Amino acid sequence: RSDEMKIKDQWVYTGPIQLYLFNVPTPLWLPIGFLPNTQGRRSGPLPPQYGNDRRGFFLKDWGWYFALNPYTDLTVRAGVWSQGSFEIRPRFRYKKRYRYEGDLEFTYRREKIGEEIDPGFQDQREAQLRWTHSQDFSPTASINGNVNLVTSSDFARRNSDNYDDVVRQDISSSVNYRKRWPNGGRSLDISADQQQQLQSGNINLTLPSLGFSQNSFKPFRQKQRIGEPRWFEKIQTRYSLDVTNTFDFRPRDPEDLRRRGTAADSTLANRIERADIDWYEALFDRRKYELATGNDRPYDVQARHTV
Repeated sequence: RSDEMKIKDQWVYTGPIQLYLFNVPTPLWLPIGFLPNTQGRRSGPLPPQYGNDRRGFFLKDWGWYFALNPYTDLTVRAGVWSQGSFEIRPRFRYKKRYRYEGDLEFTYRREKIGEEIDPGFQDQREAQLRWTHSQDFSPTASINGNVNLVTSSDFARRNSDNYDDVVRQDISSSVNYRKRWPNGGRSLDISADQQQQLQSGNINLTLPSLGFSQNSFKPFRQKQRIGEPRWFEKIQTRYSLDVTNTFDFRPRDPEDLRRRGTAADSTLANRIERADIDWYEALFDRRKYELATGNDRPYDVQARHTV
């Protein structure tokens, strides 16, 4: 409430303003105030949160909200900590009724804990990508995706306030495209799937998985015929195709290799080099894959035809 107010364009300017809750005055007040006088969503600043955690004193979740158009919006948030950590978290949402909708969020964080002279000093960079998408191209074709990728296995445990994220042992991602030809009895499914075990760091990726099927039909049947069909016109056939390409990343344990005592694997340089190889680096580099896993076959391709 305020005793002095002035409305000009899309803003309300006030004198001293005081907060009331259920008509009960509170000690919260400001000497002046300016409030938006518009309906619906609008672009503007986002208030920060402050506090203290293991990274030091923080000021986080401050940023800006952009109402881009009736179908999309963008939120950009950031945070800083007194010990040198920082993060940036943009989130883009889009939706058009009966057509498509999605949510894309990216988090990048540099985490510094302690001082450089401390024995337990930590300085690492990590990121997370979350994307959900649903779209209908036509009554017979659609695509759906739910992607959750992290660069470090304990990202959720150290950064999430959600109990389910903290105790989760694995995460998964999937993208699926489906097409149907009802008149011809054919269907096509293409998908990509990822399973990541957070504790062990094992990754299982299927990229892609393809399935095609053709229902039973009579290939020699003549459309225009009078009388009983001939014997070869009664022949029926059906067909299906399944193709999978899997990528299995199981990093070797440096301590286990050291206990086994091989000269090449027990050196500190090799153990550190393996520890620095992430699954997405080994996905396109056979040498890094072999160094990290001890296996020289990153991909396993299988195909099956059924006639």
